Formats: sequence, structure tokens, C-alpha cells
Amino acid sequence: MKTYSFFVYDLFIPVFSYDAEEGEMGVLTSQEAIVERLLHLDYELKQLGTRGDPLVLVIFGGAAVLLLAGDVRFTRDIDALIDGCPTRKELDLLEKYGVNDRLSIGVTPEDYTKRMRELKIGTECIKAYVAGPIDVIVHKLLNRGDSRDIEDAMVLMDQLKEHEFEQLRTLFWEYRKYTIGDERRSCDIDDVIERYQHRKKGMTG
Repeated sequence: MKTYSFFVYDLFIPVFSYDAEEGEMGVLTSQEAIVERLLHLDYELKQLGTRGDPLVLVIFGGAAVLLLAGDVRFTRDIDALIDGCPTRKELDLLEKYGVNDRLSIGVTPEDYTKRMRELKIGTECIKAYVAGPIDVIVHKLLNRGDSRDIEDAMVLMDQLKEHEFEQLRTLFWEYRKYTIGDERRSCDIDDVIERYQHRKKGMTG
């Protein structure tokens, strides 16, 4: 039995217990559940004994929203950019634990590594990061931009400092030209920010 704690930005996640022989796949509804799944994945990767340098996972999507904003939603998988040339058996394990790299076919700001934060959770065969709020917002709004993505974006805007909203606008409009299909061009960052500010004003007014 091992005990872990970790930091995301200034958020402290309380310690919890992890037993590599227990646990099952299911809906992820908390930060702890995501970390536990990553720990199980790391355990099985170690059993393979095929990994030299760790696989690098940069988490986006719903899992990133959970890690950055707390238990505000649920997700069934962990969308991540994966680096480290996984073997076939390692890819099978990633699939087993719901870690996928569908992000590789979407639009993601090239400088996202400047804003990502490491999850220091004691893993050996994977090195996990969570993308910064700005990059998760841009990716969500440009690659699908449905009502759930817009809601996630507004939740993550609570994590932004005032000056970062301009950076968000700049990145959104810079990368919007790389999107495909009219349905993906319908989301307007200025409209989403305005809706967020209206909601926030209503909550504090």
C-alpha cells in the first residue's frame, strides 16, 4: 500500500491510498480517481519491463478540467498528447486504462509546454503533466466547441488572471484558421468570455 499527494498549480490534493492489486476502469469523477488510474497504469508498465525513459503524457480534455478545477464534471477517458514511442504492448495498456492520443489530430497551441504543470505522483514509467487552462480552453473550443466544451471553458476561466484573457483571445484567433468545417468555426471566444463575465457578475452582484 502506498500513499501519495500532489500539487496542480496552487491546489493541494489530499493524500489517499493506492493498492496496485485493486481498482477497476469506470467513470472518472474526481482528481484522485485520475491519479489512481495513472498509478495503476504505471504499475503495469513496470511489470512489462520494456520502458527506459518514461512516457510523457500531457493531459487535456475533461480529465484536465477535473485536475485544474476540481470535481466539477466527469469523464471516461484521459485525453493526452503522448511522447516516448510506446511499444505495441504499451499501447494496449494505454488503451486499457483509457489514455488516448486523439489530440494528435486536433488543434493545439504549439507553445503549450510553457504552461503545462507536472503531476508529481511518484510514477516511474510515465511522466504526467496537465495542460494549462488557456491551452485546454483553446483546444476544447476549436476542436469541437459544443455546449459542454463551452461550459468547461467557462469553468476554467476561473483559473485565469486578468491579463491572461488577452493571451487566450490571441491564441484562439491565431489557431482558429487551422480548424476544419463550418461547425467548428461557429464558436467565438469573445462571446464565451462575455458569457463567463456575465455569469460571474451575476454570482457576485
